[in-house]
Amino acid sequence: ARRDLAAVVGACDELQFVGSGRHRRAERVGRPGLAVTFGERLALHFGRQLMEFVGGTTLPDWLDQLTEKLEPATGSAARRDADHLRRRFRFVSEPYRPYEPHSDVLDEIFTALLHDREVRIAYASGKVYARVHPYTLVVYRRALYLICRVVGGTGTVTLAVDRMQAVERLPELLAHEATAA
Repeated sequence: ARRDLAAVVGACDELQFVGSGRHRRAERVGRPGLAVTFGERLALHFGRQLMEFVGGTTLPDWLDQLTEKLEPATGSAARRDADHLRRRFRFVSEPYRPYEPHSDVLDEIFTALLHDREVRIAYASGKVYARVHPYTLVVYRRALYLICRVVGGTGTVTLAVDRMQAVERLPELLAHEATAA
C-alpha cells in the first residue's frame, strides 16, 4: 500500500501530507498551473477570427482543443472576457474561398508537411502531379497555397489548395529527410 501511495504521490504533485500518526492524511493542494494573460487570450481570439475562413477543416477543431486545454488556467476570467473580446475586438474579413469541401485535401497536406512526405496531387485542370515535395502552406489574401517542387520539374511552383481535387500522401520521405535518416 505504501509503494502504491508513493507511486501516486510521485505521479501527482497535487497531494501533500498533513498531520501525523493515525491522523496523517493526503490532501489535494492547488497547483500553480499555467497563467494565461489577457493579452494571450486576445491573441488567441484574433487567431481564431483570422482562421475562420478554414471553417469545417481540422484547424478550428485544433483551436477548440487548445481552448479546452487552457480552460483550467484561464477559468472564469476567460469566460467573462470572451463576450467582451467579441464585442470590442473585431476582425473584418474580406471575401475568402470556402475550404470545408477541401478538408480531406488539407488534412493530407498538413500531415505531409509535418512528416516530410511526398504527395500526389490531382489538380482541377485535370493534371496529376505524380511526385510533389511540399515545402510551405501559405495564406495569401484569405486563400491557401502550397509552395512545392514537382519532381522532374524546374524550381518551385505554387498550387492553390482550393483547386486540388485530391491529395495522396506517398510513403517516400522528402530527399533531405532520407539523407539525414
